Order: sequence, then structure tokens, then C-alpha cells
Amino acid sequence: MISSVLYGSFMLHGLSAEEPDAGSILADFKKNSMERYKGLADSLLTGWALDAQQQFSIGEEIKLKRDKDDNGRVQAYATCPANAQLKLLHAFDSVNFVPIGNTPYEAVQEISLLASLGGEKPQTFSGVLDANGMGQISGCLPNSQYRIRFFPKVGQGEIDALYASYDGVIDKLHGWLQSEWNGTIAAQWRALAPVNDPRRLTQINDAFMSGMGKALMSLWDDVKKLFHILTHLDEYYDKLVQFISEADFQKLKAQAKELMQRVLLIVSDEPLMFLYASAVVCWVQLLPPTTVAEIIAQFATGLLLDILLGIVLTGGAGLAVRLSVKATKAVGNGAAALLEKALQTLIDLSKSHALSAHADAVKPLAARGEVLVNSSKKATVQIQSPAQGISQIEPDTLGIKRSKTQNTRVSQAPQVDDVSTTAKTPNDKPADTAQNTCTNNCPVSMVTGEELLTLTDGELDGLLPFPWTRLYRTSAAEIDSGLGYGWSHSLSHRLVQED
Repeated sequence: MISSVLYGSFMLHGLSAEEPDAGSILADFKKNSMERYKGLADSLLTGWALDAQQQFSIGEEIKLKRDKDDNGRVQAYATCPANAQLKLLHAFDSVNFVPIGNTPYEAVQEISLLASLGGEKPQTFSGVLDANGMGQISGCLPNSQYRIRFFPKVGQGEIDALYASYDGVIDKLHGWLQSEWNGTIAAQWRALAPVNDPRRLTQINDAFMSGMGKALMSLWDDVKKLFHILTHLDEYYDKLVQFISEADFQKLKAQAKELMQRVLLIVSDEPLMFLYASAVVCWVQLLPPTTVAEIIAQFATGLLLDILLGIVLTGGAGLAVRLSVKATKAVGNGAAALLEKALQTLIDLSKSHALSAHADAVKPLAARGEVLVNSSKKATVQIQSPAQGISQIEPDTLGIKRSKTQNTRVSQAPQVDDVSTTAKTPNDKPADTAQNTCTNNCPVSMVTGEELLTLTDGELDGLLPFPWTRLYRTSAAEIDSGLGYGWSHSLSHRLVQED
């Protein structure tokens, strides 16, 4: 059984043999998609910022030049120089050099509580990193700890700009869904042969809920894999050239500083990925059940990952992406062509979704974060990126890399029968409260023949008075739960393990 949270979050519901109310479904998508994500997330401001970690090996194109001491041993970090210079390198955790440039930062010295009470003020440095993600701090104290904050002053203005950008994307997705309905889906419903066998509809529904449910439960795993693919381009060369040309693949590497920064920011935007996945789910649910039966297997084989990959490469990097859905035994030529055409249209339309501008809006929140560093733990960093024409050596540098984090989780809930079971007395009879037991002013139940007696030992006064009342049952005469044989209280519980 798929969790009810999954149903509500992605508007996932069962299929029907009757034509759906497309207007209502599309209006609900447009109005409530963002609210559904916010219901899953802790906070739009802080919930999904990129992981910030202090690292000293950022990838194949960024390496440490380690100095050797007199014994020939490699020193892990350089000694803080007398000139007290410290450089920051802010980049994605990528094999290729992908800096997060033009980032405002603030470095605040960590001081003890005792020093603070004594009137000592921490050192504070601020500035903006350059296009290569580099920044320099002068005057830092050796062996002192500094808390580095990126985008330290994100406010309501940045949040409003991001919301406005989401609204634009939702409008475009709503337009795509409306076009799909008016263009082909409504006509399919008019030509649909009646599904006379209810068992067949049940089978289609089960396949749909299972296939789409599994695809959505692996959504964030797909996004993590997508992030890994885009930060390891050469490793996934064979997969990427199925979507883009060789020339565009080389373009990604040659312009990684600009293109890949934008693409990785988009992939890091969890709400945006949620909106695209919700649009795909909405599209599938508009289809006739017989069509869904033919295509649903594709979603269990990584199709959602391919769709998101196509969207970020087209909308984020401006590349021409081709999506291929192969016909199989389970997916006929007609269904494969329908699926490929609709999703290719969605990918192509992402060029008009202004995702490049959206990356600028999301950057203050996605790249926002902080990390505690030690000014002595720095090294000489060598950046060699032949594809981008970058070759530089930076001494006394702290490398801070960013990776994908995850704030929401889609899980499968175990099926639980919603049937209340009445508790039983020790003689295996249905139990009832003392107030509801029919005694007719006699301590012996007229239903079970059981004798009941209540005794109030005391009462706590106050705004909410609490009487301590024990209950005696003859069926429990041989059981002592701490209140005496046969006596029990609603706050007194026992656990019996039977072999």
C-alpha cells in the first residue's frame, strides 16, 4: 500500500473508466502543487540548502600541492603564514571544476563564552567571491576557528523572488498539461471502448498505483543520481550521449564554470524537481486507463530520471536533448510514440521556463549555509581544467565543496486494517469501562456475570482535578499489576508474552 502522504503530495489517485474532470485536476495542480511540497518540507528558507563541508580534495581538476618536511613526509596542511592570509575556494563536489562564484560570504571568529563575557569581540570579515569561487581574507589569526557563512543576509526579498519564479514554472507546466488534454488525451477518451470487466479495471489500477508509486518513492534517489551524473560527466559519457550530441557533451566540460553551475543549482532545487514530477503524474492520470496500462511499466525503469535529466540539460544549459522511449512487448508502438512525443514536448518547453533565470533566484537559498573551519588547515591548491582553459595555483587556501542534500522523504506505509479491536478481560470476554458496564446498581455485571468494584483512593485538586480511581474485576483476581490482586487502573499497563 502506498502511503497516504504520497497520494496527497503528488495528487496520486485511482483511475476510472469515466472521463476525468480535467478542468478540476489542472486547477488543483496549478493552485496546490507548491503548497503540497511545503507540507512535506521543514522550511523553504533553510530546509534544502546544499550540504556544506570543509574538504581539501575537490575532484580530478582540483588537487592539493603538499609540501614535504625535512624527513620527506607529506604535510597534510600548510602552516599559517606570518602574513595571516587566508583564501576560500567555494565549489561543487564535482570531478570537473565547477565553482559557485559571485557568492557573498562572511567569516566570523569563534571565541569562548568567557572571552565574550570579558568584552572581547570576534573578528569579522565579509566580501564577495569572484567568478572562480575564490575569496581572500587578510588578518586572520593562526589556529583560530572561523565560521564561514555564504549568503549571510538572505531575506524576504530573495524568498519572494523565488516564489515568483516557481509561479512562472507552474504556469508553464499548467499550459503544457492543458495543451496535452486539448490536443490528444480528450480525443483518446472519446474513442475509448468501454471497460466492461471491472476486474480488468482493478488490474490496471493496481499496476498504475504500484508502478507510479515505486517511481515516486525513488524520486529523490533519482535526483541524487542525477546530481552524481552531472558531477561525473566522463563516468556517464555513454548515458549522456544518448541524450545530447558529442559536441554538446564537450561544451558542458568546456563551459562547466557557467553551464554546470546553473545546471547543478537547478538539480539542487528540490521544490522545482517536485513540481516537474507532479506535472508528469498529473499527465498520466489524465490518460484513459487502457493507455496507462501500456505505458506504466516505463516509469518503473528509470523514465522519471531521464525526464528530469532532459529538463535540466535543456532548460538549464540550453542543449538540444532527445528522449527515446522504445517499444517493447509491454509497450506498443502507439503507446511508446504517445509517451515519447508528450515528454519530448515537456523537455523542449523547458527552454521557455526561464530556468537559467530561476537558477539565479534559487542560488541565494540553495548556496546559503555555513561551515566551521580552522585557519591553520589550509593548503596550496592547484586547479587544472584544460577543457575550460583554467590553470592556477593558490597558496593558503581552504576548499569548501557543496553536495546535494535531501529535505523531504517519500516512503511506503505498511497496510494497517482500520478496525478497532475491543480489549478483553482475563477470562477472554470483551471488556467494557466501569461506567458502561450494565450492573443495575449491583456490583455484578448483568451481561458477563463479572463482579466490578471501583475505589477512589484520593483526588488532586486544581484547575484540572484528577481522581485516582482503581477498578476491581473478579476475572483478574489472580493478577497483581502492582495495585493489588484483581485491581487495575487506566494508567497501569502490563505486557504478557505468550510462547
